[in-house]
Amino acid sequence: MRLDSKRFGILFLFVLAAMALLPRGARASTSWWDFSPPEVPPLIRLSGFVYPPQDQGKVDGLYTFPIRAGGERMIFKVEESRSLSGSSLSSTLLNHVWPPQLQFIGPEDLLRQFDDAVGGPVTVTGYLYVGSRQLFLQSVEQGGFEQEG
Repeated sequence: MRLDSKRFGILFLFVLAAMALLPRGARASTSWWDFSPPEVPPLIRLSGFVYPPQDQGKVDGLYTFPIRAGGERMIFKVEESRSLSGSSLSSTLLNHVWPPQLQFIGPEDLLRQFDDAVGGPVTVTGYLYVGSRQLFLQSVEQGGFEQEG
């Protein structure tokens, strides 16, 4: 089948009209040359204290987060934070967690350690998903961290 100039012109206008009607994001995401791999969330280490939820009024500070570990609700007051990957500062990352609450997710054995950590120091390491306000736990260590002041 030979494509004459009239049919080619109609086909060309149809393609242009279809591209104009597509949202910009749909056009960009379907481009094979515009592939960018997903970003790896930053690995951070947070050291602080775990408090029962009834102490929420007594515990304050810039980086005090209501948390959920498993099904339990607790308060986690961050005393020290450190970014272990990427170029972002951990305090900058924590500023982007809004509203200020975190859900700790991960293996059950790590989540169960929070039951014993209430009232004491704990250090957690995990991948921080800022948008969903989740910390995917890699390790939980109790003790070994001294409270300031």
